[in-house]
Amino acid sequence: MDRSQRNFTDNNRLKPFLRKIIHEAHVGFIPGRNAFDHAFLLSEVVDYARKHQNNEGSIIIVDQQKAYNRVSMFYLFQCLTRLGFNLEFCSWISMLIVQLSSSLFINGYLSLEFDTLRGLRQGDPLSPHLYAIALQPLIHELLVSMQGYKLCRKDIKLLAFADDLVLFPKNANDISLVIRIFDIYNKASNAQLKKIKTQLVPFNMNTRNDLLQFQTTFKIINENEIFAYLGYPFKEMILT
Repeated sequence: MDRSQRNFTDNNRLKPFLRKIIHEAHVGFIPGRNAFDHAFLLSEVVDYARKHQNNEGSIIIVDQQKAYNRVSMFYLFQCLTRLGFNLEFCSWISMLIVQLSSSLFINGYLSLEFDTLRGLRQGDPLSPHLYAIALQPLIHELLVSMQGYKLCRKDIKLLAFADDLVLFPKNANDISLVIRIFDIYNKASNAQLKKIKTQLVPFNMNTRNDLLQFQTTFKIINENEIFAYLGYPFKEMILT
């Protein structure tokens, strides 16, 4: 059995457990979960906020720098262990994604081989699910720490599809908390935000000036600017 077949087989073994260990807020590549549900929920939140302009909530559209490529292998195996995966499974994963060498083909020449110490390979069937596992501690911490945005008596805190994250901080204190949590997560996992592309969308443009304190971390969206999630464009707080 070659490497691709082995990855496919192990991925099928992993799938049944994902719905049990990955929070329902994360729908990316999780069996039985639909990304459209998130786009619809976001449109509902946006429409509700547009109709209730006296609130101070906001949206953070998170953009991570080469999210798959930056995953620390040490961090990933800590996550697998904490989630209860046994040594045999972790050893198989290590053999398939870590104990391999790579080389570069540059200007017609093949470089010397080198070890892969971080990153999940694009196109590998295991990668989306391993990334979901690596992201789970961040999602858990955000969910237990944030107040979130109240929609019809339910607190909406975040939506996740692979490395696409949308957060719903209640106020400036929530935003500060989000920044601190990401700082810890980034140090642990080797993740990094794209500050110029991570967007902060105020629900109430009258409070926009209060959020300028975060402009070194986020791009603050103006009233008429378009933002998007999973390819769905939003403008002036209405789904277009």
